[in-house]
Amino acid sequence: MNEISKKIGLKVDLLLHEGRNTKYWLAKKTGISEPTLGRNIKGNGNWLPEQLEAIAKVYNKSLDWFFDREPLSIVDVKKNNVEVPIYGMAICGMPVSDWIEPKDYISVGFLKGHNQAFAVKAAGLSMSQTIIPGDIVFAFKATEKPKNGSIVLVSMKTVPDAKEGLIKRIKWLPKKQILLYSDNSRNHDPMIVDENDVYEIFTVHSQIIRQLK
Repeated sequence: MNEISKKIGLKVDLLLHEGRNTKYWLAKKTGISEPTLGRNIKGNGNWLPEQLEAIAKVYNKSLDWFFDREPLSIVDVKKNNVEVPIYGMAICGMPVSDWIEPKDYISVGFLKGHNQAFAVKAAGLSMSQTIIPGDIVFAFKATEKPKNGSIVLVSMKTVPDAKEGLIKRIKWLPKKQILLYSDNSRNHDPMIVDENDVYEIFTVHSQIIRQLK
C-alpha cells in the first residue's frame, strides 16, 4: 500500500466526515467516480494531481494540506526583482514537450548570477515529498556537474526541434549513463538514460514558490 496515497486518503476521509458528506456527493462535485474515490481513500489507488486540485477547490484547501508539510521555501515575489521566464509544465513522472516560448515571467531575487535561469510549473506526484503539483520550480545551467542525489531538471532529446523536461534526482553511472529517480519511488520506477540522449541538465534551485490558500 502506497503510504503517500494512504495519507492523502485519510485526509480526504477526514474532510468527508467533518463536512458530513458522502463519497457520492464528492464524486458529483469533483467529477471523480465514486469507485475511484473509494479505492483512493482506502490507499489502494493513486491520486492524480487534477483529482487533488478538484477536492482542494471543493473544501477550500491548499495542496500542502494533503501532504502535512511546509514547502521548502516561500518567497515574497513582490520584493524580488529579477525577471525569469516561466515555461509550461515540467512533469515529475512523465515527459512533456512544452519548451518553445515562455508562458509568463516572474520576478525573483535569489537567482542573481545564475546562468540561463528559468522557471517551470511542476506537475505529477513522483517528487511529492519535495515538490507538489503547481509549485513554481526554478532551474539554471550549472557551472559544475550536479552531485549525486541532487534534484535536476533534465531536458531530453526526443524528436527534431523538440525537447522534453523531467524533474528527478540524479545519479551518475559508469559507461556514460545516468540514473533518474523519484522521491516517490514506490509508484515511479527509476530511469536509466544515455548521456547522448540528454540535451541539457539544469540544477533545480532549493527555493520554490508555492501557492497557499
